[in-house]
Amino acid sequence: MVCKDPEGCKKKSKEYSLAYACEIEIGGQEEFNKLKEVYATKGLSCLGFSKHAQQRMLERAISETELRTIIFDGDIIEYHQNEFGTTKMVVWGHIRISSKKYRPLHIILKKRANDSKYSVVTLYDPRTEAWRWDKTYTKRICFCVATK
Repeated sequence: MVCKDPEGCKKKSKEYSLAYACEIEIGGQEEFNKLKEVYATKGLSCLGFSKHAQQRMLERAISETELRTIIFDGDIIEYHQNEFGTTKMVVWGHIRISSKKYRPLHIILKKRANDSKYSVVTLYDPRTEAWRWDKTYTKRICFCVATK
């Protein structure tokens, strides 16, 4: 798979990075830190799981322990709150798979304005769509629909 519009995506990546950097700085990091605090005391009960996320955890062999590792040790790489108060964040981290090998993971979390807790929307290994990310998998660089 490859990017269909490298120049357009390069331009959008710069704009996107600036916008998300501001949103993360203004509210995202604080919101993520609150989630970590609640998660530290309540564990998985503070999170909801979409059916899609539950299925993806099974298909992609992602355990609850690995999810916990990403939440505690990971970083927020995207954050957005829309006009209806729905908050979405992408959390990035690595899980250890052997003595010197690590697997990157992204967790997409969402909370509607009237919800009391975040829901895990999906989890994935960003290497499956490596062309969409920089080499650290922390910055989106492709925004188009990819083709082979």
